[in-house]
Amino acid sequence: AGNSDLGGGMLPQLGNREELLVLGLVSLLLGFQVSQWLSAYTRSQMEAAEAGTSAAQFMETAVKYGSLAVAATSLLGSAGVNIGGLTAALTSVGLAVGLASQRVLENLAAGV
Repeated sequence: AGNSDLGGGMLPQLGNREELLVLGLVSLLLGFQVSQWLSAYTRSQMEAAEAGTSAAQFMETAVKYGSLAVAATSLLGSAGVNIGGLTAALTSVGLAVGLASQRVLENLAAGV
């Protein structure tokens, strides 16, 4: 059984696996909430800079899913999953998307 006192004695004693599950779910929910806040902040900043609607929506979506990927990866890492390969794959995907959208963003900036 786990030795931690989660919730100040309000929760029953949990085993290590159950503690990891509870903490993992809490961190996933927090990660989801942070991604919502970051995407809303990104959208407001893009609108304040008078960027186009499509650019603001693109950046909002990219920030949202990027931060969700970070939250999910950290959750898997804390659960004991080897995330080296996953991190390399996500990095490659991010680089590919960045290079692919470079021309679109250049054209967008030139049009503004």
